[in-house]
Amino acid sequence: MAEPVTGARKAAREAARAMVLDRFRWVDGHADIWPVLGDAAALRAVVLALAAPFRDSRVDVIAAIEARAFLLAGAVAIELGTGVAAIRKDGSSLRGELVRATAEPDYLGRTHTLVAARESLPAGARVLLVDDWIELGAQARAAGSIVEECGAVLAGVSVIVDQSTPPTGLPPIESVVSGDELERLPGGALAPSDQDPGADAGQAGRHVKPRQRRRRY
Repeated sequence: MAEPVTGARKAAREAARAMVLDRFRWVDGHADIWPVLGDAAALRAVVLALAAPFRDSRVDVIAAIEARAFLLAGAVAIELGTGVAAIRKDGSSLRGELVRATAEPDYLGRTHTLVAARESLPAGARVLLVDDWIELGAQARAAGSIVEECGAVLAGVSVIVDQSTPPTGLPPIESVVSGDELERLPGGALAPSDQDPGADAGQAGRHVKPRQRRRRY
């Protein structure tokens, strides 16, 4: 469980939020978070924000689902003084006894089976799942099933972007920004636009087209 909001935690989140909103881009209608990860100051701010809610609570292992989350997990683990557990797509190279779980279809309708080495998630360990983006939560729930099968506890979820809709079947999700905040940026589904003369006042400055599930670069 994350700790109550403190001044330091709020400051870490707000610093990261400002950098994410400044550097994130919509490219041809698809999400591009790489400018955030490619900027040293933004990456540092994001890592601090992902770790901040859990600094004063017990976390034994940082778990991450391949691939982008691997970039974040190691840095967050260093901040919290833990190791990293890799949760990979089935067919990847892992040694020892393996635990698998098949996720429900993701935001593009794809189904993945995830796998982790049992020894990486010791029984009784408190596990923090770190990722860049959560939308439907399908893979996160599958990761949680793997954690539980190993006898560990999914203690929290910390992500850059939370676009999920409760209930997610997960612990409370800590995030840097919401999906709607990104959708309000240029190119997003909620970005300001010229008012449609036929739209009512409540629709002024918003696209009226429905939001679609979009690929992330």
